Amino acid sequence: MDSTPFGLRVSKFSLLLRQGLRRLSYRKKLGLVLMFVILTVLGFLVPFLVLQSHIKKTENPKPKETEEPDDNLPEFQEPDFFRLNSMNATDEPPEQNQGRDIAVVVLAARRPEVHQLVNQLLAQKPASGFRILMSLDGAEKQTTAVLQQIKSNEVKLLRLADDKSRNFTASNDSYVKIARHYLRVLDYLILRLNFSYVILMEDDMLIAPDFYQYFRSLRRALDSDDSIFCVSAWNDNGQIGLVTEDPQLLHRTDFFPGLGWMINRRHWLQVRKFWPKTQYDDFLRHYMMNNSLVCVRPELSRTFNIGRNGGRSSEPGKSYAYGDIFYHNYLSRMALNTFNVTLTKSAIDKVIGRSADHDLDKFARSLPAMNVSQLLSMPVQELPPAVRLRYATVNDFIELALSIGAIPEVWFGAPRASILGISMVSVRGSRVFIVPDKRLPVRKKIYIPRMKPKPKPKPEPNPAPSRRFWFF
Repeated sequence: MDSTPFGLRVSKFSLLLRQGLRRLSYRKKLGLVLMFVILTVLGFLVPFLVLQSHIKKTENPKPKETEEPDDNLPEFQEPDFFRLNSMNATDEPPEQNQGRDIAVVVLAARRPEVHQLVNQLLAQKPASGFRILMSLDGAEKQTTAVLQQIKSNEVKLLRLADDKSRNFTASNDSYVKIARHYLRVLDYLILRLNFSYVILMEDDMLIAPDFYQYFRSLRRALDSDDSIFCVSAWNDNGQIGLVTEDPQLLHRTDFFPGLGWMINRRHWLQVRKFWPKTQYDDFLRHYMMNNSLVCVRPELSRTFNIGRNGGRSSEPGKSYAYGDIFYHNYLSRMALNTFNVTLTKSAIDKVIGRSADHDLDKFARSLPAMNVSQLLSMPVQELPPAVRLRYATVNDFIELALSIGAIPEVWFGAPRASILGISMVSVRGSRVFIVPDKRLPVRKKIYIPRMKPKPKPKPEPNPAPSRRFWFF
């Protein structure tokens, strides 16, 4: 084994290299230098050119973007978004169908606590009009065992395989699995079993006493208004202290809510053509905005999320990662409706038609403007029944939301639960409309600030009286 020190060996190599170069002619030396420069430049350019070529092949024409700072916030990576040519589906359901029954399907995977939702669905199920189905994705032992113990004839257990014509490749990515699961379930229920309406529930949810009546009543809105893509049971800004106690109050939102939602056959036949490989909920948010679609949502949520470990959960070994903080700060504090009510015709009529969006925008902009410090410090008795908070940029909205306790996120240019960029909450007994000076442009960005866990709320010694604002 050579015992020559490494430094000495390098020096000898350098000396030999210099001696070799001296023997070369000037032209050969110049050629070597040029070759070295060319290879170095190509080493930098080739990856860049390949990336640009890939982007041009996969990306649609981009909407206009502003030059706001990104603040190192995460960017949505799914490029495959499509705009519809027409909202008029031409496919008609086959003659053998499920009539007017609504399919309620629970998509289960790795949560044994799904039995809580199943028990509630069975206990509250009306005598007619609904079918309960369970779709199991994977073979997690505890969840499988729990579902196999369900002996009720009212529940049908499904194990569906991917459509072979789509040539899916195997994947362990949870987002990919979830997107495929939704595709399998909706295709099976609508294209094969011929249901006209499907309610999709995740396996970590609970339901309100009027869950079934809520969806049955809003089926009319879904059928009569082409702009309504779905009916959701969830209010993203439905935390205790931010909502009124009015179970009849409904809203339109162009931010896809999820967490218990109903779609009809017509809309599924349109959106399935563009179904993404991953992150289906992010895709639907962008899809709705690109096509000027909305979902109907309640003031008081009809579902409650009990799953701390969701699709965007914390990473193993990290204390208070974003998913845990988000659940602690917002999802765990949602107000679930406790009233067993049937929605009135007038309540439903208020969310049918695009004119409702324009009326809301006009009304919100007519309200007196107030800054958030005034809203939080003014004596309750002096607060008007409705006020307007203004924002111009993403960062403005995030600061406002953090101040009043709303979710401080902007997805593709839209705050959660908003319509035309307008968010509605209740603060200290006053109805608060958070209104943009100009609506933020649609862009493939998700703005999520760094969060800290909120302290547990302390009961107020003299809580503000509840004032209902009935206009919207």
